[in-house]
Amino acid sequence: MLAMRLIVTLVACACACATGTAVEAPVEHDASSIHDAFSQEASTLDVAQQDDDASFGDVEQQDAAQDVDASANESSTCAASGTLVTYDFTGAPGNQTSTAATSTTSGITAGAVARASTITPVSGANSINGSGWSTSSLDSTRYYTLSISPPPSCTLSITSIDIDTKSSSTGPASASLATSADGFSTKTTVTTNASTSVAMSVTGVTSTLEVRVYGYAASGTAGTMRIENTLSVAGTLQ
Repeated sequence: MLAMRLIVTLVACACACATGTAVEAPVEHDASSIHDAFSQEASTLDVAQQDDDASFGDVEQQDAAQDVDASANESSTCAASGTLVTYDFTGAPGNQTSTAATSTTSGITAGAVARASTITPVSGANSINGSGWSTSSLDSTRYYTLSISPPPSCTLSITSIDIDTKSSSTGPASASLATSADGFSTKTTVTTNASTSVAMSVTGVTSTLEVRVYGYAASGTAGTMRIENTLSVAGTLQ
């Protein structure tokens, strides 16, 4: 250290001699003062780091709380059983384009009951009504339709559909239910001119499910078949 100071002094003197400038004695810093300054700076940095760590910890806790809340909400939405969707045709004229769902389980999205384009609207109180049904076997292009979508991350199962149908004297003598879960290949018989609960076995649905009600074996193309009063879909969300 002493040697360094001597070199600095000699260099300063040489520069001063060359320029004619008076030489000022180099400022000496006490070793303890330098140590104190470094200690103070280190302490300040420690405090700043602690503040940053505390802030980061708060953010992590908030994120964790939000994740827990989201998980709880999702779990609640996906835990349901019983009637999932209900359609009420009370007051409908029969020839309306469609009938929207009147109630749904939280998170469920339900499409309106409507006719296929091959079915002609016909008036009929408290129902959705139509003509143009097959006069022979089931025609896959002639039906009523509705759709049900589960909430994101939930799985839908359908256990039964309560439906009330009525055919005119020349309307369909037979009716069936089918769903898009298997491409409408499985047909489940529906009793016409009666209010019935049809057992269904549709499971593992994670996207939009379409349900169709086919009418067939009519004795005339002008014959009608309506869905009246109420229609409800029961099942589970998980």
